[in-house]
Amino acid sequence: MGDRVSIQFANEDMEWGGKSVVLFHHWGGRKFVDFATAWAFEFKREMKKFAKSKGNDPTTRLEPNNVMLQFIKAMSIYKHSDAFKYSYFEDGEHKHLEDLMCYSIYLGKDENDGDNSDNGNHVIELS
Repeated sequence: MGDRVSIQFANEDMEWGGKSVVLFHHWGGRKFVDFATAWAFEFKREMKKFAKSKGNDPTTRLEPNNVMLQFIKAMSIYKHSDAFKYSYFEDGEHKHLEDLMCYSIYLGKDENDGDNSDNGNHVIELS
């Protein structure tokens, strides 16, 4: 049981191949892919504006592994959903811990390093 999926970021403009590590989500499903894609679109837009004044660095160049790190941070502070928070049952109540990420989210070196058997691996292009 699950709605297994994985995502990774890629940037074909990177000379070294440009794919990030893979982020797996056991219960993420297509909604997780849609969330990550929308987040990446907005992040790219913001970095384009930011790069004009700040300059060029791994974040503004949209280096995939750095973008993955930024995405994980964004998930950890996302206030509109409990989906990324650690959840558990206590006294018949569903509770969430703000300080821990959801246990069904984990990293892998590539798309075969975890279980994405329900929805596959989705590469989100940043270039």
